[in-house]
Amino acid sequence: MLPIPVFVSLVLGFACLRLLREQKRITALGLLLALCAVQSLIIALAQHYMVAGIRWVQPITASLIPPTAWFAYQSTAVRSADRADLLHGLVPILAIAALLVAPEFLDMLLQGQSVADAMLSSGFNTKSNFNREFLRVAGASPSDWLQGELDVDVKRT
Repeated sequence: MLPIPVFVSLVLGFACLRLLREQKRITALGLLLALCAVQSLIIALAQHYMVAGIRWVQPITASLIPPTAWFAYQSTAVRSADRADLLHGLVPILAIAALLVAPEFLDMLLQGQSVADAMLSSGFNTKSNFNREFLRVAGASPSDWLQGELDVDVKRT
């Protein structure tokens, strides 16, 4: 009997291949379907088959899904892509950085905890140490980065 994530992965993979066959090119929707199929397979390998080492891949592929879904929606229903859309690619980059620097911080980001809670749980004793490391990894202070994200969202809506 197949675990549900394997079945879901097969269905999504089939849908992706069918779309690729009909469109004769890789579309944003096809990329999203493929990414979701891969994520389902990773979940099955990690949770049902206990494949060692696959768990570190799961948050990276999971962080790719929201920007890919947004891009697929934008490019199929709203408008064609432009350069500002590349900002959404920062999410997976920050997820990789958090995974390398402080994996517990990544869990907090994904759970929607406050920056202060994430800072303390990640082992930073002071706000200045956290801000310095965040600036080194993300290229902006946490408040500037957050404000930049809010500005992008406000301009889009």
